[in-house]
Amino acid sequence: MAGAAVRVRGLAKSFGATQVLAGLDFDLAPGESLSFLGASGCGKTTVLRILAGACPFEAGEVAVGQGQAVRSLVSQNLGLFPWKTVLGNLTLPLDLAEVDPAEKAQRVEAALSDLGLKGLVDRYPGQLSGGQRQRLALGRALVAQPELLLLDEPFSALDALTREALGIHLAQLWRRLGLTMIIATHSVEEAVFLGQVIAVLGGQPTRAVAVFRNDGPKTAQAFTESHFMELTRKVRLALAEAWGPSANRVGSLQ
Repeated sequence: MAGAAVRVRGLAKSFGATQVLAGLDFDLAPGESLSFLGASGCGKTTVLRILAGACPFEAGEVAVGQGQAVRSLVSQNLGLFPWKTVLGNLTLPLDLAEVDPAEKAQRVEAALSDLGLKGLVDRYPGQLSGGQRQRLALGRALVAQPELLLLDEPFSALDALTREALGIHLAQLWRRLGLTMIIATHSVEEAVFLGQVIAVLGGQPTRAVAVFRNDGPKTAQAFTESHFMELTRKVRLALAEAWGPSANRVGSLQ
């Protein structure tokens, strides 16, 4: 699979009388990754849903690839069907797309292997650990062979060690598969690690108030490198400026 270019210009979205987004601009080249950071309720999820084609918007331009690019969204609640097994959850998007049985088997086998789920095909989501459920949701998104992968707080319910391990694994898959990826997160370290572009959202209504770039390695060693730690510090300062006491948002960051 190959990543899609993303272009957003002047994006605006309101819910009733409340304008959530205004004048949001960003670009991603094919195969690039972007992380969004911001307080709860600032519109991160809304941006992902708009990019997924699941949410209308009032103004602006949103272009993903050439025409109808394939997009996969992993939501905060993962969206797994509790009455379907691991295999049933994985094959669902392929069944809906009427993928050829031979190709379907190949894609599912690759996802099971990539995400360490081979021995779990007959289990149901309720019989899986938190990390296994996260991997299943990611696998279901990847079997569709998306050009754009959208992740909304994908690892938020996990302990720190599992979260970091899955982040590293996701980075490896992203590099190998060459897809374009956008992640919304409250974790500064996760945003800096996974994003080549890190956008801090702020303001009322929301826009990008600070943008950083990180083309460093996406390996476990990155977390201890001085460049990573310095960039993390700068991003934290930008968040504090956007959502600190002067912005009357004390306690809104998670």
